[in-house]
Amino acid sequence: MADKLVLPDIPPKSPGASTPVAGKHAHSAAAPSHAVSGQTAKPAVIRLEDLPTTAPVKDEIPAVSEQSDAATVTYGALAEEAQPHRLSPGARSVLSFIIMLACVLGFVFLMKTFVYQAYTIPTGSMEETILPGDMVFAEKLSFHFRDIRPGDIVTFEQESAGGTERVLIKRVIAVAGQTIDLVDGHVLIDGVQLDEPYAKGVTSPLSPSAVVYPYTVPEGYVWVMGDNRQNSSDSRAFGPIPVSSVLERAVFTYWPVDRVGSLYK
Repeated sequence: MADKLVLPDIPPKSPGASTPVAGKHAHSAAAPSHAVSGQTAKPAVIRLEDLPTTAPVKDEIPAVSEQSDAATVTYGALAEEAQPHRLSPGARSVLSFIIMLACVLGFVFLMKTFVYQAYTIPTGSMEETILPGDMVFAEKLSFHFRDIRPGDIVTFEQESAGGTERVLIKRVIAVAGQTIDLVDGHVLIDGVQLDEPYAKGVTSPLSPSAVVYPYTVPEGYVWVMGDNRQNSSDSRAFGPIPVSSVLERAVFTYWPVDRVGSLYK
């Protein structure tokens, strides 16, 4: 019995498909979906002319009807609004200078308020340690970490006869609880003569003064005197000074050049 031929199912003709050419040598435009029994199916062939020809629509700004009350916004306008305002090179230079100057002034202010102070000495009350016209550097940090000690050269505020505040510089000779006495031009602390290589001249009581020797320094006060003992108005005249009036500890002379150096030798 002869083999029975099975015809493949032919899919419906799609729109736009080309019409097959008549004749025994004509080929079908569409590939069969099933192969003849016993044969391997071939993949479908996609022709370029069958691909869609419609190009994708580019992004466009939505059109606004002439009758619409909404304002037309373009991307150009949005980009213009988004750009930051830029200063000219000259304006940037001026602004940078102002900022730098403000930082420098702020740094100097903080340093002078919390760290140091510079003074020009007008009188000779601290000769020979400090001469008139010397420029002295004083620091504010030491007394935050330790108490005032004998030998420290300190600056302090004192009210003058006219009622205004003045800043003086003297050497601390005695602190609270110590007893000071002046005998034969020498200073005695708790009955022991003080060795003072820095002192100029003899040390004698000053008048007028309410101080009676021997004198014990009260709590919260220190006794100060100038190194030039015969040319200094100090605790011998106005008594001990409050610790709270002390401002800084003088450290060294920075001008003139030939006198640059520490005040403690």
